[in-house]
Amino acid sequence: MQDQECICLKNFHRAGLTYGGHFTSENFLMDTCGSMRFGNLSKGVINKLEDGDIEKDTDRFVKMIREEVFVSVTTLPLDIIQWIELIDRCARGYDDLAEDYITLKDGYRAAAYFMSLHNMFEKMETTDNPTYEKIKTKLSKYTKWKKGVEAPDGNTHLKETLDFIDPATGRKANYSDDICGLLKLLGNTRQHSARAKEDVFVLIVAQNFPRLMGDFQKVMFKQGCTLKFWNPKG
Repeated sequence: MQDQECICLKNFHRAGLTYGGHFTSENFLMDTCGSMRFGNLSKGVINKLEDGDIEKDTDRFVKMIREEVFVSVTTLPLDIIQWIELIDRCARGYDDLAEDYITLKDGYRAAAYFMSLHNMFEKMETTDNPTYEKIKTKLSKYTKWKKGVEAPDGNTHLKETLDFIDPATGRKANYSDDICGLLKLLGNTRQHSARAKEDVFVLIVAQNFPRLMGDFQKVMFKQGCTLKFWNPKG
Protein backbone atom coordinates (compact mmCIF):
# COMPACT_ATOMS: atom_id res chain seq x y z
CA MET A 1 0.00 0.00 0.00
CA GLN A 2 2.93 2.35 0.65
CA ASP A 3 3.76 2.51 -3.04
CA GLN A 4 0.18 3.57 -3.81
CA GLU A 5 0.48 6.40 -1.30
CA CYS A 6 3.68 7.48 -3.02
CA ILE A 7 2.00 7.43 -6.44
CA CYS A 8 -0.92 9.42 -5.07
CA LEU A 9 1.39 12.14 -3.77
CA LYS A 10 3.53 12.27 -6.91
CA ASN A 11 0.48 12.52 -9.15
CA PHE A 12 -0.59 15.51 -7.09
CA HIS A 13 2.79 17.15 -7.68
CA ARG A 14 2.56 16.46 -11.40
CA ALA A 15 -0.73 18.34 -11.40
CA GLY A 16 1.16 21.36 -10.04
CA LEU A 17 -0.31 21.16 -6.54
CA THR A 18 1.08 20.69 -3.04
CA TYR A 19 0.01 20.07 0.53
CA GLY A 20 3.00 21.93 1.90
CA GLY A 21 3.71 18.99 4.19
CA HIS A 22 0.34 19.26 5.95
CA PHE A 23 -1.03 15.71 5.84
CA THR A 24 -1.03 12.49 7.86
CA SER A 25 -1.65 8.82 7.13
CA GLU A 26 -5.34 9.44 7.84
CA ASN A 27 -5.52 11.57 4.69
CA PHE A 28 -4.75 8.59 2.45
CA LEU A 29 -8.01 6.81 1.69
CA MET A 30 -8.66 3.58 -0.20
CA ASP A 31 -11.76 3.47 -2.40
CA THR A 32 -13.87 0.41 -3.16
CA CYS A 33 -11.79 -0.34 -6.27
CA GLY A 34 -8.58 -0.47 -4.27
CA SER A 35 -7.26 2.86 -5.54
CA MET A 36 -5.62 5.39 -3.22
CA ARG A 37 -6.77 8.99 -2.98
CA PHE A 38 -6.45 11.95 -0.63
CA GLY A 39 -9.31 12.97 1.65
CA ASN A 40 -10.29 14.49 5.01
CA LEU A 41 -8.03 17.46 4.32
CA SER A 42 -8.27 20.74 6.20
CA LYS A 43 -9.48 23.79 4.31
CA GLY A 44 -6.73 25.75 2.61
CA VAL A 45 -4.16 22.93 2.70
CA ILE A 46 -4.01 22.48 -1.08
CA ASN A 47 -1.96 25.14 -2.83
CA LYS A 48 -0.17 25.78 -6.10
CA LEU A 49 3.22 24.09 -6.24
CA GLU A 50 6.17 26.41 -5.63
CA ASP A 51 9.89 25.98 -5.08
CA GLY A 52 10.59 23.87 -2.01
CA ASP A 53 7.09 22.40 -1.76
CA ILE A 54 8.02 18.99 -3.16
CA GLU A 55 10.74 18.70 -0.53
CA LYS A 56 8.25 19.63 2.22
CA ASP A 57 5.78 16.99 1.06
CA THR A 58 8.52 14.40 0.62
CA ASP A 59 9.99 15.03 4.08
CA ARG A 60 6.53 14.79 5.61
CA PHE A 61 5.79 11.59 3.67
CA VAL A 62 8.98 9.90 4.89
CA LYS A 63 8.25 10.97 8.47
CA MET A 64 4.69 9.65 8.13
CA ILE A 65 5.91 6.25 6.95
CA ARG A 66 8.41 6.01 9.80
CA GLU A 67 6.24 7.34 12.63
CA GLU A 68 2.67 6.52 11.65
CA VAL A 69 2.53 3.60 9.24
CA PHE A 70 5.22 1.60 11.08
CA VAL A 71 4.60 3.11 14.50
CA SER A 72 4.65 -0.27 16.28
CA VAL A 73 7.81 -1.53 14.58
CA THR A 74 11.13 -1.12 16.38
CA THR A 75 13.22 -1.69 13.26
CA LEU A 76 11.89 -0.96 9.79
CA PRO A 77 11.98 -3.82 7.25
CA LEU A 78 14.98 -3.54 4.94
CA ASP A 79 12.86 -3.18 1.80
CA ILE A 80 11.04 -0.24 3.39
CA ILE A 81 14.37 1.34 4.36
CA GLN A 82 15.60 1.02 0.76
CA TRP A 83 12.34 2.45 -0.54
CA ILE A 84 12.50 5.42 1.83
CA GLU A 85 16.04 6.08 0.60
CA LEU A 86 14.59 6.41 -2.89
CA ILE A 87 11.77 8.67 -1.72
CA ASP A 88 14.36 10.97 -0.17
CA ARG A 89 16.06 11.18 -3.59
CA CYS A 90 12.96 11.70 -5.72
CA ALA A 91 14.05 15.22 -6.55
CA ARG A 92 17.06 13.65 -8.26
CA GLY A 93 15.03 11.60 -10.70
CA TYR A 94 13.98 8.56 -8.68
CA ASP A 95 10.23 9.26 -8.79
CA ASP A 96 9.36 6.49 -11.24
CA LEU A 97 11.55 3.97 -9.45
CA ALA A 98 10.04 4.80 -6.06
CA GLU A 99 6.54 4.37 -7.50
CA ASP A 100 7.42 1.01 -9.05
CA TYR A 101 9.69 -0.40 -6.35
CA ILE A 102 10.05 -4.12 -6.75
CA THR A 103 9.95 -5.49 -3.21
CA LEU A 104 6.76 -3.60 -2.33
CA LYS A 105 4.85 -5.55 -4.96
CA ASP A 106 3.15 -8.87 -4.34
CA GLY A 107 5.42 -11.90 -4.52
CA TYR A 108 4.28 -13.16 -7.91
CA ARG A 109 4.72 -9.86 -9.71
CA ALA A 110 7.99 -9.05 -7.96
CA ALA A 111 9.48 -12.40 -9.01
CA ALA A 112 8.33 -12.00 -12.62
CA TYR A 113 9.60 -8.43 -12.77
CA PHE A 114 12.97 -9.36 -11.32
CA MET A 115 13.53 -12.15 -13.83
CA SER A 116 12.36 -9.94 -16.71
CA LEU A 117 15.06 -7.45 -15.73
CA HIS A 118 17.49 -10.36 -15.60
CA ASN A 119 16.55 -11.35 -19.15
CA MET A 120 17.12 -7.77 -20.30
CA PHE A 121 20.51 -7.79 -18.59
CA GLU A 122 21.55 -11.07 -20.23
CA LYS A 123 20.67 -9.79 -23.71
CA MET A 124 22.84 -6.72 -23.14
CA GLU A 125 25.95 -8.87 -23.18
CA THR A 126 25.63 -9.04 -26.97
CA THR A 127 23.40 -6.06 -27.78
CA ASP A 128 24.99 -3.42 -25.52
CA ASN A 129 28.15 -4.79 -23.96
CA PRO A 130 29.44 -1.46 -22.56
CA THR A 131 26.24 -1.04 -20.51
CA TYR A 132 26.35 -4.71 -19.54
CA GLU A 133 29.87 -4.32 -18.18
CA LYS A 134 28.95 -1.10 -16.40
CA ILE A 135 26.08 -2.83 -14.59
CA LYS A 136 28.38 -5.69 -13.61
CA THR A 137 30.81 -3.18 -12.13
CA LYS A 138 28.06 -1.36 -10.24
CA LEU A 139 27.01 -4.68 -8.69
CA SER A 140 30.53 -5.92 -7.98
CA LYS A 141 29.74 -6.19 -4.26
CA TYR A 142 27.92 -9.41 -5.14
CA THR A 143 31.17 -11.03 -6.23
CA LYS A 144 32.06 -14.08 -4.09
CA TRP A 145 28.39 -14.78 -3.39
CA LYS A 146 28.85 -18.58 -3.33
CA LYS A 147 30.35 -18.47 0.14
CA GLY A 148 27.09 -17.09 1.53
CA VAL A 149 24.91 -19.66 -0.22
CA GLU A 150 27.12 -22.55 0.91
CA ALA A 151 27.21 -21.33 4.52
CA PRO A 152 25.22 -23.25 7.19
CA ASP A 153 22.56 -20.53 7.19
CA GLY A 154 22.35 -20.40 3.40
CA ASN A 155 18.93 -20.74 1.82
CA THR A 156 18.10 -24.38 1.13
CA HIS A 157 16.49 -23.66 -2.25
CA LEU A 158 19.57 -21.82 -3.47
CA LYS A 159 21.85 -24.57 -2.13
CA GLU A 160 19.80 -27.27 -3.81
CA THR A 161 20.02 -25.47 -7.15
CA LEU A 162 23.74 -24.77 -6.77
CA ASP A 163 24.48 -28.43 -5.97
CA PHE A 164 22.10 -29.93 -8.53
CA ILE A 165 23.71 -32.50 -10.82
CA ASP A 166 22.18 -32.71 -14.28
CA PRO A 167 21.33 -36.39 -14.97
CA ALA A 168 22.00 -35.84 -18.67
CA THR A 169 25.59 -34.68 -18.15
CA GLY A 170 26.42 -35.93 -14.67
CA ARG A 171 27.74 -32.48 -13.83
CA LYS A 172 26.70 -29.41 -11.91
CA ALA A 173 25.82 -26.22 -13.75
CA ASN A 174 28.58 -23.64 -13.96
CA TYR A 175 27.91 -20.45 -12.01
CA SER A 176 30.45 -17.64 -12.11
CA ASP A 177 31.12 -16.13 -8.69
CA ASP A 178 29.89 -12.67 -9.71
CA ILE A 179 26.53 -10.98 -10.24
CA CYS A 180 26.01 -12.82 -13.54
CA GLY A 181 26.35 -16.22 -11.90
CA LEU A 182 24.17 -15.19 -8.98
CA LEU A 183 21.37 -14.01 -11.25
CA LYS A 184 21.66 -17.25 -13.22
CA LEU A 185 21.34 -19.22 -9.97
CA LEU A 186 18.26 -17.26 -8.94
CA GLY A 187 16.65 -17.83 -12.33
CA ASN A 188 17.27 -21.57 -12.13
CA THR A 189 16.04 -21.66 -8.54
CA ARG A 190 12.79 -19.99 -9.54
CA GLN A 191 12.26 -22.50 -12.35
CA HIS A 192 13.18 -25.61 -10.37
CA SER A 193 13.66 -25.94 -6.60
CA ALA A 194 11.38 -22.97 -5.82
CA ARG A 195 8.99 -23.47 -8.73
CA ALA A 196 5.97 -23.88 -6.47
CA LYS A 197 7.01 -21.02 -4.20
CA GLU A 198 6.66 -18.05 -6.53
CA ASP A 199 4.81 -16.07 -3.89
CA VAL A 200 7.80 -16.20 -1.51
CA PHE A 201 10.59 -15.96 -4.07
CA VAL A 202 11.45 -12.46 -2.81
CA LEU A 203 11.96 -13.91 0.68
CA ILE A 204 14.10 -16.75 -0.67
CA VAL A 205 16.41 -14.25 -2.35
CA ALA A 206 16.41 -11.94 0.66
CA GLN A 207 17.56 -14.62 3.09
CA ASN A 208 21.11 -14.41 1.75
CA PHE A 209 20.92 -11.23 -0.36
CA PRO A 210 18.50 -8.81 1.35
CA ARG A 211 19.34 -5.80 -0.83
CA LEU A 212 19.86 -7.57 -4.16
CA MET A 213 16.48 -7.06 -5.79
CA GLY A 214 16.39 -3.37 -4.96
CA ASP A 215 20.04 -2.87 -5.91
CA PHE A 216 19.59 -4.62 -9.25
CA GLN A 217 16.43 -2.69 -10.12
CA LYS A 218 18.07 0.61 -9.19
CA VAL A 219 21.22 -0.02 -11.26
CA MET A 220 19.15 -1.12 -14.24
CA PHE A 221 16.92 1.94 -13.82
CA LYS A 222 19.93 4.27 -13.86
CA GLN A 223 20.95 2.71 -17.18
CA GLY A 224 17.50 3.37 -18.63
CA CYS A 225 16.26 -0.22 -18.28
CA THR A 226 12.78 -0.22 -16.80
CA LEU A 227 9.60 -2.25 -16.93
CA LYS A 228 6.22 -1.06 -15.77
CA PHE A 229 4.34 -3.35 -13.43
CA TRP A 230 1.09 -4.62 -14.83
CA ASN A 231 -1.77 -3.34 -12.72
CA PRO A 232 -4.72 -5.76 -12.73
CA LYS A 233 -7.01 -2.94 -11.61
CA GLY A 234 -6.04 -0.90 -14.66
